[in-house]
Amino acid sequence: EGVECFAVFFGIVRHDEQDKVADAFHAHVVRVDIHADPLGGVRAAADLRFQLVDVGTVLDTHEANGKRDGVDERLARDGFFKIEVFDAEVVRRLVFRNLDRADAVFEKIALLVIDIIVIFSPKIPGLSYTGGLGMTGWIKIPGIGLTFQPVELAKLITIFFIATLGSQYNGRIDTVRDYVKLCGMLSVPFLAVVAMGDLGSGLVVLVSGAVVICMSGARREWVLSTLALLVGLVALVLALDSVFDSLLGHDVLIKQYQMNRLTVFIDPDNADSDDAYNLQQSLIAVGSGGFFGKGLGHATQSAGGFLPEFHTDFVFAFLSETFGFCGSFFLLCLYVLLIFSTIRVAFKCESLFLRLSCVGIVGMWAFQTFENIG
Repeated sequence: EGVECFAVFFGIVRHDEQDKVADAFHAHVVRVDIHADPLGGVRAAADLRFQLVDVGTVLDTHEANGKRDGVDERLARDGFFKIEVFDAEVVRRLVFRNLDRADAVFEKIALLVIDIIVIFSPKIPGLSYTGGLGMTGWIKIPGIGLTFQPVELAKLITIFFIATLGSQYNGRIDTVRDYVKLCGMLSVPFLAVVAMGDLGSGLVVLVSGAVVICMSGARREWVLSTLALLVGLVALVLALDSVFDSLLGHDVLIKQYQMNRLTVFIDPDNADSDDAYNLQQSLIAVGSGGFFGKGLGHATQSAGGFLPEFHTDFVFAFLSETFGFCGSFFLLCLYVLLIFSTIRVAFKCESLFLRLSCVGIVGMWAFQTFENIG
C-alpha cells in the first residue's frame, strides 16, 4: 500500500521535482517484515505516512502562494485522498492481520478475556450505575459522567472473537470436535451475559455467534442437531423451573418477569392484564397511527404516558403512531438496505476474518430487529 501511495504522489509532482521526492522516499522508508517485527512495521508505516504529508504540505503551500510550477493540480486532490486511504489500510493491515492467523493464540485469548471483563464491568465498584425504573447492567465513566451498556460493546467483541476462531478453518469445519469447540467458546460470553440477568442481549450474542459458526463451514446436520438439542434444553428448563422454585422458595433458573414475558409472547390474549400491558399499549399505538400517522407532537399514546419508555424500548411503536404505516415501512426498508449493503461488503472482503465479522454483524442487526419490532 505504501508503494501505491507513493506512485500517486510521484504522478502529482512533475519531472523536475520527482528526483527530490524519490530521494526522500528511499531515505526514510525501509522494507520491514511486519510479521516478524510488528513494531518495525508500525514505525515504517508512520514514517511513510509523514513523508506523504510532507509532500502534500508542499503542494498545498504551492497552491496557497499561487506557485503552481511543477505541480499537476488535477492529481493533487487524488493524492490527498490517497493519504486517508493509506491510513485506513495501515490500520487494517497492522491491527487485524493477526486475527486472521491460525497461530494467533494470544490475540484470541485476549479477545475472550476483554469480552468477559466488559460483560462483568457493571459489577466493578465505582463503575456500576442504576438509572430510572431500576435498570441495571449500565456503567458510568468517572470524571466525564458518560453512561452506557457495556453489553452492547460485548456483542461486537464476541463476533470478532468467534470470527477469528472460525477463520482458521478456511470455510470448512471438518470434524465434530472443532464444531463443538466453537460452540463451547460461544457459550462462554452467552452464559456470562445471562448470568448478568440480560437474557435478551444473551440471545443476541448467541444468534450472532451462531451465524458466524454456520458461515465458517459447519455442516448442515451438525447445525440441525444443535437446534434440536437447544429446543430440548429449553423445554427441560421450562419444565424444571417451577419445581426448583417451589423447592428452594425463590427463582432459580428463570426469573418470574422473564417467564411472564414468554407467556405474554406466546399467548397475549390469555395473559394477565398487568403482564400484557406494555404489549397491548404498543399494539394500540401501532394501530392508531393508520396509514400516514398522526404527525409529530400528536402521538397520544406516548404523550399521555400510556406507552412506557417510548424513546427506547418502544421507539418503533412511537414511530408507527407518529408516521403511520408509511413511516414504519420506510424504516424497515432502511434496515433491509443496511443489511444487504453489509452482505455486499462481506463478499468484497479478501480477509475471511473480516467477512465472517460482517456476517456476524448482519446476524446481530437482523435478530435485534426481529426481537425489538417483531
